[in-house]
Amino acid sequence: MSVPERAEGALVRLAASLPAAPLEALAGNGGILVLAPHPDDETLGCGAAIMAALAAGRPVTVALLTGGGGSHPRSRDYPPEAMVALRRREFAEALARLGAAGGASVESLYLDLPDTAVPHEATALAPIAARLRDRVVDGGIDTVWATWRGDPHTDHVAAARLADLLASRCAETGLTLTRRDYAVWGRFGAALPAGPVLAFPPGRWHAAKAHAMDAYASQLTPLVRDDPDGFVMPPALTRHFADAPEIFVAEEGPA
Repeated sequence: MSVPERAEGALVRLAASLPAAPLEALAGNGGILVLAPHPDDETLGCGAAIMAALAAGRPVTVALLTGGGGSHPRSRDYPPEAMVALRRREFAEALARLGAAGGASVESLYLDLPDTAVPHEATALAPIAARLRDRVVDGGIDTVWATWRGDPHTDHVAAARLADLLASRCAETGLTLTRRDYAVWGRFGAALPAGPVLAFPPGRWHAAKAHAMDAYASQLTPLVRDDPDGFVMPPALTRHFADAPEIFVAEEGPA
């Protein structure tokens, strides 16, 4: 996946023209399950909305699909196991910062799937969806936020497909989930979704979101110095994710 240098794209432009969506347009009345393909997607893509939900009394659980061990594949200082450990620490710290600002702890769930190789097939995703369905039922969850299927990363598309399957499994038991997808990298492309788009500006959560993002030094700074091809967020995009509206897409159904 190539990372743009500038914060431009069809969804970015559209979101800037939209009125701010209330939290009620993004979630039901119960708990929220966030599907994050990698550590940082939850904070970049919907960190402000997570804090707003916590402040409104809606419990939030973030299910982390992978440990993100593939972000710097040539690093000797941080081989995959060390990178996963580092990024898990960053993830825990980011959630702690979101929770401190929102006034309630964020729960976490680790799914331990392979970075850049999360399966897309329903047969492979079925046991994961069953595990998440149990969490939904036990946790009083009625909303799922997953990465948008238009994001140009295979794990982000897989998260959307997992959300499709989870919603289907919940419907079989009579439970309807409110479904919203949050755009991370797809916001910088030329494509627009078929479904409605909702913009959630950081507003009062701006400083707290930036503080939570700062927990991800491995992704936002040159912390890992021995892999020149490893991922580092361009400064313009770091500012964009801190400042710009979070972008949610109304669920479109399986692709």
